[in-house]
Amino acid sequence: MSPEVGENFFDEDGENKLGDEPEFRVEQPREKIELSNKEFLDVLCSERFLGVINKAGRTTKRSGHETGFGVFVLEDKSFLIPGIKEGSNTSMGRNGEEKIIEGKSIAEEVAYKKCSEIGFHFHPGEGEAVMPSSSDLNALCGSESLFGVCQIEKDSAINILLVRAKNYIHPSEISENANSYAEELDESGIGDLSPKRGQGVVFKALDNNGFEAFLISFLYKKGKYELTDESKETISKMGDLKLDLSK
Repeated sequence: MSPEVGENFFDEDGENKLGDEPEFRVEQPREKIELSNKEFLDVLCSERFLGVINKAGRTTKRSGHETGFGVFVLEDKSFLIPGIKEGSNTSMGRNGEEKIIEGKSIAEEVAYKKCSEIGFHFHPGEGEAVMPSSSDLNALCGSESLFGVCQIEKDSAINILLVRAKNYIHPSEISENANSYAEELDESGIGDLSPKRGQGVVFKALDNNGFEAFLISFLYKKGKYELTDESKETISKMGDLKLDLSK
């Protein structure tokens, strides 16, 4: 039942004529924190982040299991990476089902703190395009405004595809966009394409369905990882990050 302009929503007995479930719901704006691309670059080049991708990537390479971790950005723009979790060969699993292989649980480290999570996880495999699954894209309707899909290559280089929505996508619509992206990949025959052509298909499918992606790379030199200069330029093109704060 829709009200007419100027109509009183209540009858003479004071009852709501729209019923128990009002049709109009106003979403409360979420508090945000703005992280400049320079501040984000500092996170990616920090000893903690580089150490974590080293251990997570090597665990995935050895076990064939997905590994993941969260970068939690706090109100003062400091950050925490509580630990690394190991899932199965197809997914990270649900909360509590993963195995903590380094550090503490998220609950122990960031409980009662306002923060925003940027989630990263490694997919098994090498020598192929880095691509998020439709389930990965569905994470954008939660607390994450940005996430990274990681892949470690034969030469130990690590490629990370950073993904975010180009514009706001309502949580009720994100699944439709994610499924459409997956269908587009299936129709492309991406499994038969070279990594370079396949990566181009991934970029296009994401763009066609409301997402944008940025590919960055870390090279393993003299016992540690370094972000490439080209990747630093890519980060500078992302602009400032506007992340949802949650408690």
